[in-house]
Order: sequence, then C-alpha cells, then structure tokens
Amino acid sequence: MAAKQDKTESLARSILEHFSTMDGLNERTENVLNKVGNLNYHKQQHQLELYKIESQLQTQQALLEALSLAKLMLLDKEGKEK
Repeated sequence: MAAKQDKTESLARSILEHFSTMDGLNERTENVLNKVGNLNYHKQQHQLELYKIESQLQTQQALLEALSLAKLMLLDKEGKEK
C-alpha cells in the first residue's frame, strides 16, 4: 500500500509543476471526473449487454438440453414399439 501512496504523491507533485493555480487544478479535476463518468456509463452499458447475452445463452443451452432429451425419449419410444 505504501508504494501506491508514493506513486500518488509523486503524481501530485508532478501535477503541481503543470498546474500552479487552484483554477487550473479544478478545471483538470472536472475533466477527469467527466471522463470517469463516461467510462462508468460505458461500463454499465457493456455489463447490461453482457447480461442480455448471458441470458440468451442460458435460454439456448436449456433449449438444447430439452431437445437432446426429447431425442432420447423418442429413441426410447421407438425402441419399445419394435
């Protein structure tokens, strides 16, 4: 954890070299927050799409299992009729 804190402090010092005013820091912070918000939105959209795909996949797998069982049942029925 100390390594992460050291990296954060190093980054903060570097940022201060480029943005020496509070207005500059506030503007950059706002830009980063907007990017974080957009990324979170896209992440949620992809998670929703993934959920839909997984749901469809489960439905198709269940149908495949039912079809396989129906084939076995038909084979069993045909075997008994002979």
